[in-house]
Amino acid sequence: MTTKLFSIGWGLMGVSAVIVFLLALGTVLGFTRWQRMGRLSVMVVAVTILPLDRWALLPLEKRFPQLTELPVHVDGIIVLGGLAEPEPNGSIGLNEMGERLTTFARLAHAYPQAKLVFTGTSPADPVRISEGEAVRQTVRDMGIDTGRMTLEPKSWDTYQNAAFSHALLKPKPGETWILVTSASHMPRSMGVFRHVGWSPVPCPTGYKSGLRYTINFADRLVHLDLAFHEWVGLVLYRLEGRTDVLFPKP
Repeated sequence: MTTKLFSIGWGLMGVSAVIVFLLALGTVLGFTRWQRMGRLSVMVVAVTILPLDRWALLPLEKRFPQLTELPVHVDGIIVLGGLAEPEPNGSIGLNEMGERLTTFARLAHAYPQAKLVFTGTSPADPVRISEGEAVRQTVRDMGIDTGRMTLEPKSWDTYQNAAFSHALLKPKPGETWILVTSASHMPRSMGVFRHVGWSPVPCPTGYKSGLRYTINFADRLVHLDLAFHEWVGLVLYRLEGRTDVLFPKP
């Protein structure tokens, strides 16, 4: 229940929203008798000039190393949803997590006999096609046989990604599966997959902490939100027993 409330509330409040609120508050208080409190709010915002986003993302993204040596044989490849926003016309617009799809497609070409799995929820808007269907159409355009592909359309969080996919696919002992998701999301993802009895090969992608420092405040706030979401998610998942350790590792 706590995790569900966190997921719902995340759309209303994040680190970036807090920072913008503090900046607005400090500006308003600067014209009142609470000027000292206003200056304190602005000073808190000024700290964000530091590369806080990089510092917060780096431990997450370095936890599981890049998959530099591919397995000889792979039975299946799983990619987690949240990588795109399907449009009403059926097209797909990739977001900050879009590298999940390109990595998924690359592996699909490398292992032409492997099963392909997309796991993620469908949109509430009936006019738009589901993200999974949009991904299926996109990989088809990339020359991949979509007959190999299974869509798991019911999960709305990372734990359900793992649990529902495991129940649907029933992986056998000794099979080799690759899990594709964003590098910052990999620790929590591996934690829940292991918890449900599945230990895929991690293939992290979409690194953000190694990007060159930018003064683009909006981009850095997006990355700070991403890191904060993962750190809080790790704590909540451990408290709710959805993972066996707080910070999963290789």
